[in-house]
Amino acid sequence: MITAFVERRPWATIVVSLLLSPMLGMFYLGKGRKGLAYLGVEALAFAVPYIAAHFEILAGEPVLIQNYALLFVRIFGTAHCFIVAKRVRGERPRVWFARWYSIVALIIAAPILGGLAALVIRTAAFEPYNIPSASMLPTLRVGDHVLVSKYSYGYSKHSFPLSLGPFDGRIFGTEPARGDIAVFKLPSDNRTDYIKRIVGLPGDRIRMVFGVLHINDQPVGRRRIEDYLSPSLKVGAAQYVETLPSDRHYRVIEEPGGLGMLDNTAEFLVPKGHYFVLADNRDNAADSRVMNQIGFVPAENLIGRLEVIFWNSVERKFEFVTDFDRQAER
Repeated sequence: MITAFVERRPWATIVVSLLLSPMLGMFYLGKGRKGLAYLGVEALAFAVPYIAAHFEILAGEPVLIQNYALLFVRIFGTAHCFIVAKRVRGERPRVWFARWYSIVALIIAAPILGGLAALVIRTAAFEPYNIPSASMLPTLRVGDHVLVSKYSYGYSKHSFPLSLGPFDGRIFGTEPARGDIAVFKLPSDNRTDYIKRIVGLPGDRIRMVFGVLHINDQPVGRRRIEDYLSPSLKVGAAQYVETLPSDRHYRVIEEPGGLGMLDNTAEFLVPKGHYFVLADNRDNAADSRVMNQIGFVPAENLIGRLEVIFWNSVERKFEFVTDFDRQAER
């Protein structure tokens, strides 16, 4: 193998390029600029299908298109590396990145650096989630993919993987807004991720009366619209646009009549440092109304705020939805 590095043999170029990356194939040949160019091309092949899907330029699933694009770059790049290797055979590049130990170091370092970068991004900036249940219909559907901002409410130990943060409480904390959709750790086990809508802030008095949310003795505005139809529901559900005192509005669904088990509750006084959360699918999900399952959510258990729905599980395509108030009117 060391001899192959000294003489820059074409067969070795094929092995490095095809099994690893055309970028490393060009580095092996001492062609740094070409290697960086292939790094850029592979990045474009990874990102462009998602961007094209967002602007409806390409039909089909972006993941499949991405895989074909990356495969084409790999095959084309390997052929290109082989042609270059035939031309430079016998040359001995003296640049540092063409040495065998540099190639090995890059192979080892790439996944480590990529993993560290992903860890930092998922801890400090954004984390993707897949919606597993129908509790937040109609806003979030089963199978939707969303991005949650980790910095919105500051950081706690639950911001870190496996809740292994080195401190208690929150740092750089900011108050959630009423109506935010938040991901949090279930207070009863501090392990399970839940996603619900924050409707009650510390000091609020929350109550449900015949299915109508009351905040501090005032009913929130609610307007009936067309029934909601979904493959996950056997029959159409009564659908409303609910408007909070801050004029923030969103859609909720429930069984008609306001006589469900959670439609009439006692009054809940939200403690200091806690929040009251509700599901948008009011009669088919547990939330803060069920004290022995969820109850009040401590501020420390908040992970982040929903920012983007980027995968529509119903239409099987990417759609970037960021304005949930506007979505309520669709």
